Amino acid sequence: MSLFARLIDKFDGSDLMLADRYFAGFFLVATMLQKGVEVLFEQHGARKTHFLRGKKLGPRDHIVTWNRPARPTAMPKEEYATYPA
Repeated sequence: MSLFARLIDKFDGSDLMLADRYFAGFFLVATMLQKGVEVLFEQHGARKTHFLRGKKLGPRDHIVTWNRPARPTAMPKEEYATYPA
């Protein structure tokens, strides 16, 4: 993840981030969306799937809305406030 952090500034609104489930975290996805970058990835195995929620696109494929998680201890309050609820 530290290597990827050095690449984030290389993305712009014309990009699509295609990634594996390791990158499927709220703060990374929110950062990319704020930059105008579309993201596509398989959900992390620890996240529960509720196919009755969200917009169904196909088998095992749907769009959902995530709520902002609690602020990580290492994240400054000012930075946390920049992420959507």
